[in-house]
Amino acid sequence: MYRERVAALDLPTDLEDRHVLALPVGVDVGGLAVAWFVGSAWEVLPLGADTFGYAALPERRFRGAVQEPVLRPGRLRLTARAGLDGPWLLPAADARLQGLPDQDLDLYALDPRVTDPLVLGWMTAAARRSGGAVVSADRRQVLLPDPGAAVDLTLWTGTVLESEDLVAAVRPALAGSRLGRVERGPDGGYAMTSRFEFDGGVVVTVARRTAVPVAVAGLSWGDHGPWTYTVAWRPPDPAELTAEQPSRTHLIARTRVAQVVARAARAVLGAAGGVVVDDGGFPVSDDELAMRGTTL
Repeated sequence: MYRERVAALDLPTDLEDRHVLALPVGVDVGGLAVAWFVGSAWEVLPLGADTFGYAALPERRFRGAVQEPVLRPGRLRLTARAGLDGPWLLPAADARLQGLPDQDLDLYALDPRVTDPLVLGWMTAAARRSGGAVVSADRRQVLLPDPGAAVDLTLWTGTVLESEDLVAAVRPALAGSRLGRVERGPDGGYAMTSRFEFDGGVVVTVARRTAVPVAVAGLSWGDHGPWTYTVAWRPPDPAELTAEQPSRTHLIARTRVAQVVARAARAVLGAAGGVVVDDGGFPVSDDELAMRGTTL
């Protein structure tokens, strides 16, 4: 959600007049970038307080409970005309006072006057993926995307599963729901829907693709790919998906169904292989799927 401010944020002066991406300390910003931008790379590695720096240890180092500072920010190229400088450490206490996520943050500054919609969209997606924030160049607007809103998952693969095999693979993950008929679509695609009594439905859609996102561009598709298996939530009230402040009922249902979606996506991954990508365009590992699918 957006948060308008009466008083501008107080961030390091090196970041003035530049949009800022604030990520929890330890988030691999380079990994987020390569999922969207071909050729993205560190042009200058950040230099940490130890002699190894970021070149040997990408994640921030801790000594006891004290976070080591970055002695020299680096530069991450996104596109030929846009890049990020950083990180600058913002301690949790300062972040909390300024309405940012209540944790130690790494701040990355976008080049001045960049208006490329793809770059700005990536900053929002990266903030949502990691539980971070985007701060406008004038410091009067803070975007705090809801990480929990990213429920849907898509498997990219070269494997074609018959509908019977798909149903057999995902049925255990959809326990407690009522499976509907398989609906056939064009070019060999199809979709199956499961419905829950209170939480809406989960739709698995199988489709042939002609274009692929950057995150999976390096996969081998064999003779039949690429195909996608998208596991998507259909809430009882679809309008709540875009509501700035969804109802408590919607949020409870979303939490329950997100686990189901993760388990179903993992089941399809096990049956077909490939790479799972979230709806922000970032790869999701098998370990993360297992964690998402665990009932807390």
